[in-house]
Amino acid sequence: MLKEEREAVKESYAGIEDGDVFFFYRPKTDNPESAHDIQSLQLVLHPLASRKFRLLILDTAVMPQRTETFNEITGRVDCVTDKEMVIRNRLKERFGETRGIATLEKPYSRICAEGVYSLVPHNNRMYLVYLLELPALPGNAQQVLGIRREDEFLVGVYNPLFGKSEEDLEREEVGAEEPRYPDQLQKTFNRGHITYDVHPELLDYENARFGLFRRGSKEARTHAADVGPMWEDFDTADIFRKLEMRKERIPIVSILEDLR
Repeated sequence: MLKEEREAVKESYAGIEDGDVFFFYRPKTDNPESAHDIQSLQLVLHPLASRKFRLLILDTAVMPQRTETFNEITGRVDCVTDKEMVIRNRLKERFGETRGIATLEKPYSRICAEGVYSLVPHNNRMYLVYLLELPALPGNAQQVLGIRREDEFLVGVYNPLFGKSEEDLEREEVGAEEPRYPDQLQKTFNRGHITYDVHPELLDYENARFGLFRRGSKEARTHAADVGPMWEDFDTADIFRKLEMRKERIPIVSILEDLR
């Protein structure tokens, strides 16, 4: 997207946070053939008004279809940074060692879509709305992973202190897995298990747990038209420019063909 186009988009967006969304998937093997070979989906959110990148890892390999009874996707915030290199490193392959021999434990995460997103407030709740820019029409990869051309979700963030007593907190070691929110943000949970309040900053803490629920509002669906994709092509995609991902290093030809 050209700079002048992006500035025009900034002015027309109506969300409390708007930006780019990049979709990745982490396969279980180096040559995945179906959804059963996918370990997890990953989203990178990059707000237009910030250099910040959030890497979100979903607990599922496939987005649920609208017709499914189970309509929640859970996940965690893996990384929040203003450095593209940190995100790229998190997406890289991971090696282990077996009897002194290096073995591939986690293959490189693969690109599967790029789009724009908006966090929309409605009735004191926060919705995630996105529209794909690339590919313009979902191909095989997106269909297998359940990534629709456009979608909306109610966003909930789980209370890391739910069910914990003061004694529990005192016994926990510094640097525990759960995020530690400032008092003002922690109050938004109101001692409940989850909050749907309009606070995007709750997603700015690593290891924060969240849920995306298919309880879209009419307001959120209508807002999809305001998010409006600025159509990219393979040579101008933000995913290569912003994250400095090298085209020749994308592992799977079929994904490349879907993106073209």
